[in-house]
Amino acid sequence: MRIEIIILAALLIAPGLGFSQTVDSMRLEISGSEFIIGTDSSRVVMADTVIIAQPEIFQQYLADSVLIAEADTSYFIAGDPEHNLIRAAEFGQIEVIKLLVDRGIYIDAASYQEVTPLMYASQNGDTEIMKYLIGKGADVNAKPYNDVSPLIGAVRTDHFDAAELLLESGANVDDKDELYLTSLMHAAAYNYPDITKLLIDSGADMEVGDRFGSRSLMMAAYYNCVETADVLLKKGADPDGNDKFGFTPLMITAQHGDYDMAWLLLDRGADPKIRNHGGLHAMAIAVMNSDDDLVELFAESGADINQNINISTNSLSLAIESGDDEMVSFLIGNGARYNRRVEISEIRAGLDLNFNGDDFMIGFEAGVSENKYNMYLTSGFLARPSAIRVLRTENDTLSFQFWEKRYIWSVSLGKNFTLYREGSNTVGFRVHLTGAYTWGNYRGSALNPGPRYLFLPGAGIYWRKKYLGISFDYQYLPLKVHDISSHRFRLSFTGFYDFRSRMKYTSKDISWF
Repeated sequence: MRIEIIILAALLIAPGLGFSQTVDSMRLEISGSEFIIGTDSSRVVMADTVIIAQPEIFQQYLADSVLIAEADTSYFIAGDPEHNLIRAAEFGQIEVIKLLVDRGIYIDAASYQEVTPLMYASQNGDTEIMKYLIGKGADVNAKPYNDVSPLIGAVRTDHFDAAELLLESGANVDDKDELYLTSLMHAAAYNYPDITKLLIDSGADMEVGDRFGSRSLMMAAYYNCVETADVLLKKGADPDGNDKFGFTPLMITAQHGDYDMAWLLLDRGADPKIRNHGGLHAMAIAVMNSDDDLVELFAESGADINQNINISTNSLSLAIESGDDEMVSFLIGNGARYNRRVEISEIRAGLDLNFNGDDFMIGFEAGVSENKYNMYLTSGFLARPSAIRVLRTENDTLSFQFWEKRYIWSVSLGKNFTLYREGSNTVGFRVHLTGAYTWGNYRGSALNPGPRYLFLPGAGIYWRKKYLGISFDYQYLPLKVHDISSHRFRLSFTGFYDFRSRMKYTSKDISWF
C-alpha cells in the first residue's frame, strides 16, 4: 500500500507560475518507488514516476521546501524555511509544520512583525497545530510588535478551546496588548460570556484597567454586552468600579441609553448617586441625553432627582439649559426643584465694529456668560482707526475744525432671549446697557475733546452656533460732536469657550474596538 502523504521536492523556477509551468524534466526514483507530479497546481497525484523540473536546482529546493499531498505550498520561499513554517501555521498545514520542525527549523520563528507560528494557530483556533507546537516548546507568552499574545489572539477570535489550551499550558491570563487591554477586556467587549467565565476561573483580574482605568465591566457596559456583564457581576466584579475620570458602568449606560444594562447594574447594587470628576451622576447624564425611561428607572432605584452637580446646577438646570421642555416637565412632575444660583459658564471674546454714516470705530470685547439666565458681562475697547474731521463749537458764531482721534472703554451687562433653537443653532433677541468712558485728542493741537462718562442703551439680534456667535445691534452713543449722529450700529463677532469642568466629563469614549 503506497503511503497517503508523499514528501517531494517542489519544482518552481519563477514566482507565481505554479505547477502548470512547462519545463524540462527528469525521472527520479525515491525509496524504490516511482511517482509523478501532475500539472494540477493544487495537488500531487500519486503515480509510478516523479518528474522533477530543473534537476540542477533540485538539491537547493529540497533543502528549503516541502510538498504534502493535497497541500498547496506555492507560497514557499526558497532559502527561507522559517517563513515557510510561519505560513504553514497560518494556512493550517500540520504535516508541513511537522516536517519542517523535524528538520530543525526554530519552533518560535517570527515574521518581521514578530508573529510566531503559535500566534497564527491560536487566532485560527487550530488546536491540533497548537498542541504540536506547544509540545515542541513553543512560547505561549511570546508577543509580536502590538503585544497581542497567543491568548489575546484566541480570545479576540472567539476560540474557546484554543484559549483553554493556552491557559492550561501556562499562558499569562492578564497579559496586556499595546493598548493595555487584557484578554478579559477583549472578551467583555466582544460579548463572549463563555470565554469570560473561562478567563475569570483561570485567575483573570476583573478590576485591572487599561491606560485610562477602564475595567472589563466598563467594556461590557460600553458595548451593551449584557450576557458578559452578567457573568462578570456574578463572578464579583465591582458594579461601581470607576476609571481615572470617575466614570462608572452605570454612567456609561446612561450615556448610551441602554435600559437592560442599566437595570442589570442597578439590580446588582450599582449606586446611581456616584458622581464623576465633573460632578455628573448617572441621572444627570440621562437628562442630558433626554432619556425619560432611564431617569425614571434611576429615580425608582434610589437616585435623588434634586442631587446637585455643583453648587449652582442640578438635573433640572441641565434640562432647562438644553431647551428640553419635555424633560423639564417630567422632572418637575417628579419633584425636581429649581436651583436658582447663578452659574458663570463661558469665557467670550470677539471683534466689535461700531459705526454710522459719519463715523467708524473698531475694537474688541471680552467677558463671561451665564447660561442659566442667558446673561453676560463684558468689557470692551473701541478706537477710530484714523482721525476724522470735526467741528468744535465755541459759541453761537464761532466754531473750530479739528482732526479728532477718539477712544472708548466700556462695561456692558446684557441678556439674550432665545427665539429659535435647533441643535447647537440658536437665534434670538438681546438687550444691553453699557457704561462707557470716552476720551480723545485733536491732531496737532494741545486742545482735546475732554473725557466724558456715558450710558449707552442698545438692542439687537444674534445668531450662535456652539463656539461662534454674530450679533447686530442698535446703540445710542451721544458723543456730542457736531455733525456726528448719536444713532449707531454695532456688528460683533464673538467666540465662546465653556470652561465648566463638567463639560469635559459628559461622555466616555472607548474607541479601540
